[in-house]
Amino acid sequence: MELTATAYVRSFQSDTGFMNVLLQTAGINTHVKHQDVQALVSKIELVRAKGVNWEALPPIDVNGRTYKLQKFSVNQIPLDCIGFATYGNSIDVGYRSILQGFSCKSLEIGKIDVSDLKKDLEALRFRQ
Repeated sequence: MELTATAYVRSFQSDTGFMNVLLQTAGINTHVKHQDVQALVSKIELVRAKGVNWEALPPIDVNGRTYKLQKFSVNQIPLDCIGFATYGNSIDVGYRSILQGFSCKSLEIGKIDVSDLKKDLEALRFRQ
């Protein structure tokens, strides 16, 4: 049996912060397993090593998708962040795709708000 998946990674930067996004799509006979937002974004070394003060936030709907959210800070770097994840079509034991990532704002400018993240997510356009 052959298992395949494709991953697309993008980073975006603005005057107030940055966003890192990963879209994973499963091929035939392959699926993406569900994980919570913290587990997903903690695969990034910066977040795994220095992510603190995790807090679940209510989900939001953007562009027809429901995003699960978790807020966190990056220790020793003045960053305030929100991690996010949304899953594509469900199949027997998982999902066809997942869009995950995090958006951060420098604490020197202020704390990130869900409205900041919503603006970032509204700018994303992708096909699954």
